[in-house]
Amino acid sequence: MEEYKLRPQAINDTRNYLKEWEKTLLNLNTTHPWIPIKEKYVTMSMVKQAQNWLEKTIEAQDNLTLYDNPVIKVYELNDMLEMLGQNVTNLKSRKPPKHYYEV
Repeated sequence: MEEYKLRPQAINDTRNYLKEWEKTLLNLNTTHPWIPIKEKYVTMSMVKQAQNWLEKTIEAQDNLTLYDNPVIKVYELNDMLEMLGQNVTNLKSRKPPKHYYEV
């Protein structure tokens, strides 16, 4: 029953984090131009896939009764957020190479 009570907030938080990370990754093109586009693209693809998975899973969850096994669990959302958050943080915290500012 605890899962049932925690799920709506976990879903809302997950949506918010994914939207925020999407904005952050788009801003990296301006703020961190030294990071290869491919690396930003890979992380952005992961965020987009997570968004798609979340919406499909929510739809499936909404079709269940209270007594069915849940399709989506809070710990799964937390694990996904932790992994994706680490990827975004790693990109954001990457310093430019020493030669980047040399003329």
